[in-house]
Amino acid sequence: MLIRRSLVLVGVLALVAAASTREPRATEAPQPSAVTFSKDELTLMKALAEVRRQTGNVLVDRRSNMTDPKLTLNPKAGTYWQILDAIGSQTGIGFSAYQPNGGVALVDTPYRRLTTHYSGIFRFTVKRIAVSRDEETQAHLCRVTLDAAWEPRFKALYVNLDQATAVFGKRSESVEQESATPVFESGASATEIELRMNA
Repeated sequence: MLIRRSLVLVGVLALVAAASTREPRATEAPQPSAVTFSKDELTLMKALAEVRRQTGNVLVDRRSNMTDPKLTLNPKAGTYWQILDAIGSQTGIGFSAYQPNGGVALVDTPYRRLTTHYSGIFRFTVKRIAVSRDEETQAHLCRVTLDAAWEPRFKALYVNLDQATAVFGKRSESVEQESATPVFESGASATEIELRMNA
């Protein structure tokens, strides 16, 4: 089965967590942090400082060679994850939310454009796709591993995939509900979620 690159995954995560800024009401979902740069052009370090100041999210540079290129900021405004992806796309510098202190860090790994979906404070990217066939039953199964990251200001305890729909062109497939996964011990602001569906 051909898995198209235009795969769109819409996931809703149910979390048992508390925001570091204020605790939301039970019916209120945490809102994404907005970033608006002060100028159309900034150096990377100044842009990162503005992102940190406006969002309250931990964002550090852990590259071995800390270059400071000038950025033409397009878009000039967006959500936290949209802005990080825009910076990564322009500079080729990758970032990781798998940091022990719960922050996000610029890393030596080059930035790669992945199939990405933003939902509130979350960023979902498709990390792996595997298709298998059971020779005995002739059943076809597709496993999609998502990288689910949330803004570091939000301290999650558990992550649970409540519902999701995978869309392949005109065909859609409901995804099974996943059990809650503890994430508080790792300290990271990301985890992997595996989706299983018929192929």
